[in-house]
Amino acid sequence: MLEINTLIGLPVDRWKEYRDIRLEMTKNDSWAFTPNHEDLLKLSEEEWKSELEDKRNTYFFLEDSGVLVGMSSIRTHIYNQFKHNVSFDMLYVNPEYRGRDLGKRLTEERIDYVKEQGGVKNVICEIFSSQIPSLELHKQLGFEEVGRIKDFAQYEGKYFDSVFMQLELA
Repeated sequence: MLEINTLIGLPVDRWKEYRDIRLEMTKNDSWAFTPNHEDLLKLSEEEWKSELEDKRNTYFFLEDSGVLVGMSSIRTHIYNQFKHNVSFDMLYVNPEYRGRDLGKRLTEERIDYVKEQGGVKNVICEIFSSQIPSLELHKQLGFEEVGRIKDFAQYEGKYFDSVFMQLELA
């Protein structure tokens, strides 16, 4: 039986674990995340801690026996005219844990969290067109494509669209 816990937030003293999973995700799926692996390697300890402490972000982590094996985040907007929107950022599950619906679980938990917090009308996410499983997952959970920027990202000589998806809650 899979005993994977979901953590909402991470104490700042676990910043190295946060750094390590972010580096893992950009190394394993470099075409899917920004900033890239090389840029993340340049961040200082204080910059990593600052990311964890940023109140605009709510991080969700999957933990198996004390080891982080997945993560995602919700970003809130600071300006009043946009506060009814949140962005779902970074959805990652370690390759050894894929195929167990953990990405779906993280996304459903974020949706439930946002609903419980109240005041949110729209959940917005941006997904590169190369991320077919993520696009399909979000469609399955009720997100609709609302826009696309052609050839937005380039990786190893190939161009990918940036797909904007929205889930209306209210």
